[in-house]
Amino acid sequence: MTEIQKLRVGKKIFLNSRIEVSENYFQIAQNDERTASILESQKLYNQAAYFLIQAMEKYVKSHIATKINVLNKYFADEIGKTMGHSLNRSLELLLKVYSGNNKTLFEQMNQQLQVHVIKNLNFRFLNNSLRYSMYDERYNNYSVLLLNQYDCAELRKILESLKNYLNDLSRLR
Repeated sequence: MTEIQKLRVGKKIFLNSRIEVSENYFQIAQNDERTASILESQKLYNQAAYFLIQAMEKYVKSHIATKINVLNKYFADEIGKTMGHSLNRSLELLLKVYSGNNKTLFEQMNQQLQVHVIKNLNFRFLNNSLRYSMYDERYNNYSVLLLNQYDCAELRKILESLKNYLNDLSRLR
């Protein structure tokens, strides 16, 4: 009996320092941002928005990796909890890194980030709504969210605001 070969794709590269991890996230963020631009130019607004949000998440993770030892098991587990493309969880971890155990500072930074940077946008809902139809029991139907050029422009403003916020945080410590 012959053994069935598994298909393998890609080449695994090992990252052995927090700087390498940070640079990898940063490169992915830049690629996601470029991908969003290409999709937007083709009027694929939902797909472009998805990649804009992905870029935001990866810029945050890149920033986190510059501040903590992400190779430490505890912090690797914390980063792992943000997997699944969760911008919200990544932002929470960012705030924990900067505020430590200071709950007042966490709340102040969270308020500033939510109101002034991401404009109280519910990214958990948005991320799923961009890619899937959603069932609503109240109306016994499915709905889809369709974005347009204006929506992508607003998300791009949020992305730029977030990048500025992260740069300002870098200067604090």
